[in-house]
Amino acid sequence: MGLIRWWHSKGFGIQSPWAYKLVTEVLSNRKDLQSRLQDALIGYEWILVEDINGKNRTQWQSIVNDPRATATFDMKKSGLAVYDPKRYKQHYTI
Repeated sequence: MGLIRWWHSKGFGIQSPWAYKLVTEVLSNRKDLQSRLQDALIGYEWILVEDINGKNRTQWQSIVNDPRATATFDMKKSGLAVYDPKRYKQHYTI
């Protein structure tokens, strides 16, 4: 699992140019993530969920399964869901 996360954290295997840019330029460095997400996701509805493998696991799984969350990013400890009706549903493990 660690190798898969490393591979995707570098953008390998991500076909969407939008998702690739988000992963390599914003999500790859988690320092001040909230602020950088606000800048990168202007015009999008999104939610950042902390502790997705602990106390918020059920909430995160509900978000991932929700068809309105068209792009979800599992970043091991936190998760990002982006709501954009123009996109096809995709889930990324970073």
